Amino acid sequence: MVRNKYRAEQVDVTEQEVMDIASLCTAMGAVDVMEIYSPKRFTEHAPRLGLLPGYAVDLCETKPNSEEHWDLSREEDRKELEELIDAEEPRLLTGGPPCEAFSRLQALNQKRVSPEVRKKRREQGEQHLHLSIKMYRKQMEKGRYFLHEHPWSADSWYDEEVKALAEDERVYVVKGPMCKWEMKANDVAGNEGYVRKETGWMTNSPVLAEILQGECSNKQGGLWHRHVRLIGGIARGAAVYPPKLVNAVLKGLKEQMVEDGSLSAVDAYAAGPVPEEPSMPAGNWYQYWDDVNGGYLDSEGVLKARQLEMEYIHKQGVWKRVPLDQCIQETGKQPIPLKWVDTNKGDHTNPNLRSRLVVKDIKARKGPEDQLDPAMLFSAMPPLEAVRILTSMLMSKQRSKHGRPLRLGSWDISRAHFYGTPKRNIYVKLPEEEGAGEGECGLLLKSMYGTQDAPAIWQDHYTQTLIQAGWKRGRSNGAVFYHPVLDARVLVHGDDFLCLGDEAAQEALDKTLREAYELKRTGEVGIGVAGSNQITFLNRVIRLEQHSGRPCAVIEADSRHAELLIEELGLNNGKGVETADVKKSVDQQLLEAKAAALPPEMVKQYRSLVMRAAYLAQDRADIGHAVKTLSRKMVMPTDADWGNLKRLARYLKQYPYAKWFMNNSENQPRESEYYALVKAGSTGLGIQSLLEDWSCELEVVLETDSNAAKGQGSRIGLGKARHVQTGYLWLQERVAADHLRIHKVLGEKNCSDILTKSVGGPTLRKHLKTLGVQLSSEKSRGHKELLL
Repeated sequence: MVRNKYRAEQVDVTEQEVMDIASLCTAMGAVDVMEIYSPKRFTEHAPRLGLLPGYAVDLCETKPNSEEHWDLSREEDRKELEELIDAEEPRLLTGGPPCEAFSRLQALNQKRVSPEVRKKRREQGEQHLHLSIKMYRKQMEKGRYFLHEHPWSADSWYDEEVKALAEDERVYVVKGPMCKWEMKANDVAGNEGYVRKETGWMTNSPVLAEILQGECSNKQGGLWHRHVRLIGGIARGAAVYPPKLVNAVLKGLKEQMVEDGSLSAVDAYAAGPVPEEPSMPAGNWYQYWDDVNGGYLDSEGVLKARQLEMEYIHKQGVWKRVPLDQCIQETGKQPIPLKWVDTNKGDHTNPNLRSRLVVKDIKARKGPEDQLDPAMLFSAMPPLEAVRILTSMLMSKQRSKHGRPLRLGSWDISRAHFYGTPKRNIYVKLPEEEGAGEGECGLLLKSMYGTQDAPAIWQDHYTQTLIQAGWKRGRSNGAVFYHPVLDARVLVHGDDFLCLGDEAAQEALDKTLREAYELKRTGEVGIGVAGSNQITFLNRVIRLEQHSGRPCAVIEADSRHAELLIEELGLNNGKGVETADVKKSVDQQLLEAKAAALPPEMVKQYRSLVMRAAYLAQDRADIGHAVKTLSRKMVMPTDADWGNLKRLARYLKQYPYAKWFMNNSENQPRESEYYALVKAGSTGLGIQSLLEDWSCELEVVLETDSNAAKGQGSRIGLGKARHVQTGYLWLQERVAADHLRIHKVLGEKNCSDILTKSVGGPTLRKHLKTLGVQLSSEKSRGHKELLL
């Protein structure tokens, strides 16, 4: 592998140089994985993933440079094992000591075995178990990792030494079924099925703990499969790890090594390319991955971005160095680790590399005593409708109450979370870039990304900043504000600000924010605004265009989601279709019901792509019904559902882009049937409250094509209807109090049909035109390119 890697770099090496390099790598670095009480499982597959294997220590394995087999019941072999671990220094030591003495299955044979034999077997089992625990502690003392496996039902988990290790703050104990890793066996009748076998895992690697924990998909309502019982000698076959589990553990080890920064360049060159992982691109050798969008990042650009982040951390005084003992004495735990998150917020044409240092303050791994009050974690977020409302008001109002033209401006606060002060002591493990000593850690003086309460702290900070400048916070949502003197409206989404106001209001807000924060003014759109006259907010392009002879504001969805769906389904050269779905006949529905279930690897991809489509559907009403239908099949998708998903992608191939025109007309929400009226009424009242926070009063009008729904909503009580839950009759009270009005519309004019049923192409485009949506196959300016 060493020679192959150098040949790839067009460098010739002699046989002696290859041997010297290999020896140097062995001398400089430890092995990556070693096994005890296990035949070659992980060590056999490690080279395939570019990892350096150590020895497997088991009765069926021979000792190094010897034909003698291991027997850890002998004192001399146990001593030799300790010496071998000291010499090998494995990054990960896996152990599966014999579990027969602790197994519940053995209890079935108690009457056949004498008490003396059972006692001897128990003592031998405990001897092997305690030797494993001793080796695990040795690993932890040296800053390395271990992975212990025993059946979850085994009473070895109640052994005092096991319990003492499990109670260590650095150790995770999780369980998961073997059927998750596709362990299979034949039952007594010869029929193949999955082996559930709930397995317990103990490790000090957070990455491995997260990978190995889980539930059977049957229990989660996922893809169903048949289990076989471990009786009649079947249990022996279940002792063999399935390949999927072995690969998952080894890949988890690599991920842990990358997080720790221990996957060195020398190790990587010695390992060579691995077929299970993406190939490195030609040219410069990249080592940084885009954690958000995927794809390799330019190493030099990432290093510069990380250096800039560290400079900003020092400038803001985010932490101070304190002795590690202070953290342990106060919290009884090690400091929380940090993680670099690197991404390109631009595209290949206009790269914008960002690196953020994130605290791994994971709620799920905290005990009940360490859980924070939910009130400390809440941070308001405005609904997506708020962006559309401000864009619509830009055109419907056009001028402020001072008579000046309105504009829509956006701001991006740099490293927003660094401005808040933590309300608790948080100790973190300092990054290598800090150059801290081994006995030091960091005490946060400012909140950081990743801490659970950082969003709430940031919201408190910007809220006080705006209130002091005369802004009033909304009652319906804590992230919207109105300035009565400036007649300006603001919404805050994370660290992004969007403001509707005239030029004076825009400048006043800009001054307020600049006095408190470092920021970037990302754009402005409005009648008479010079320049590109467009902004990008939440990855949606907002611009002014001429439509039907008059200026109109346009919102365009992030086109990369449609492009990714097409790319993932291999339809770049496919043919487009005119509708996202079609109405199925009864025979077609019955045929689809008999379709075969997708294999597990495709189920994961199906769910991922459907959720991406669901996100896109927030801005694309034309795919709403298709996505809703696909979402209902996420529990157990079939080949037929996969075909329906591909049809949606072919529709997006035909119309990958959509513009939502916001002119001075009002697009009312339209729903059908009574329960739909209730949902629409609830949404309408919420939007009405949001508008009131922005000093804008509008009535809510619900339109339906159902006389029955209109009649049910316009009276008091159930009447002859017996199937309606009384909890939904509040709508009648609101209508009676004139808080809502219900109008009857003709069925052919009910635009909500495109969200509730499959419609033909002409009907779809007619309703989209009414809603102000225009489909397009041409990409407009301002959209970011897809990163691959």
